[in-house]
Amino acid sequence: MKAQFGSADLASAGLTDHEAQAVLAADTGEQQIRLLRAGRGRLLEDIHRQQRALDTLDYFIYQIKKSS
Repeated sequence: MKAQFGSADLASAGLTDHEAQAVLAADTGEQQIRLLRAGRGRLLEDIHRQQRALDTLDYFIYQIKKSS
């Protein structure tokens, strides 16, 4: 069964316009699931990238405090 959502719903969930349009154009629920999982994977990788950046900034702060 193909689920129904709007592009605004998909955008608020973090999908790009391209990803949202692909989900909306999918013919089956299975295709929608595959596309949603791909978008989820991209979002998770973004989170990990941002976490690494935060860890680096925290290390810089630690180094400055340590040398003061």
